Amino acid sequence: MSLRWLAHLKGVELRTLATSIGINSSGTKAALTASLETQIPRAALLLSHDTPESTLSKGRFKGKARANVLSIDMGIRNFCYSRFLVPESTHIPPQLVQWERKDIGESPKTIDSAAVKESFEPHVYAALAYDVLDRIFQEGHPSHVLIERQRFRSMGAAAVQEWTLRVNMFEAMLYAVLETLKRQGRWDGDVYGVSPARVAQFWVGGEEVVTKASRKKQKKDDEPGEKTVKTSKSKQTKALKMQLVGKWLRDSSKFSVNGQAQESAVKYQNVQTGKEKQSTFGKLDDLADSVLQGLAWLEWEANRQLISEKGMDALPELQKASRSSSGTG
Repeated sequence: MSLRWLAHLKGVELRTLATSIGINSSGTKAALTASLETQIPRAALLLSHDTPESTLSKGRFKGKARANVLSIDMGIRNFCYSRFLVPESTHIPPQLVQWERKDIGESPKTIDSAAVKESFEPHVYAALAYDVLDRIFQEGHPSHVLIERQRFRSMGAAAVQEWTLRVNMFEAMLYAVLETLKRQGRWDGDVYGVSPARVAQFWVGGEEVVTKASRKKQKKDDEPGEKTVKTSKSKQTKALKMQLVGKWLRDSSKFSVNGQAQESAVKYQNVQTGKEKQSTFGKLDDLADSVLQGLAWLEWEANRQLISEKGMDALPELQKASRSSSGTG
């Protein structure tokens, strides 16, 4: 389908389209139009559109997966990943089959783990990258690998933190190992860097959160009232993302859970509700980020296909999805 109709859209409509496929949504109309014309046709997944009736007759998805998507949230002490099996049908949700957190420094067999904590040596991170990918690939060969894109600076600061350098080096080594496997013919998948800011914008952009900890009663002019204690935007976003994943685990609206991920899903909900201590499972925000990243990428791919097939008629559906995607229930 021709994309000439993009030239007739308003700026807000172009931004909706850009957000819906995970690309930069800022800039002039001309720049957005040019970017959309380039990016919309680049769909990595093509899903079949069978009817809901035929899907129901097949029962729960148990057959061959259309894609095996590995989503990595970068870190060294908190390296989190999730793996989704994606069915061919758009009417069957993906299955979350793995969901884990690892301390990379504790796990390598080829190097001294004590050296990892203080090292900036490339050979150390090369070994770390190979070891972790080797273990993950033994659990199941992914067709698509998503890696959280790292920044060199945080909050616009001039200084670059030491830990940031380490994670960036580890990120680069993961790409190098995957490229080597591909060149050697040992793996035929694809790798994508994913912006965490665009994932957050897609799921919780513009939302506000009020938690129990941020609510305090006060009296004002002898009238009872409620005020929200100011919290940073990043903390609000983290809270919303964790709530969102918890909601999806409860209602199975975005994905089903199977295999090893079932144990992680139970622990996640237990920690979230206070039944278990966080120390027994690890940071929920990093675990949530790996799931949100994987699901966002799958949604972006589905939206690329939707726009290619329906053209301008896809806009109402995308606008509706944009309004409802961040509801935490």
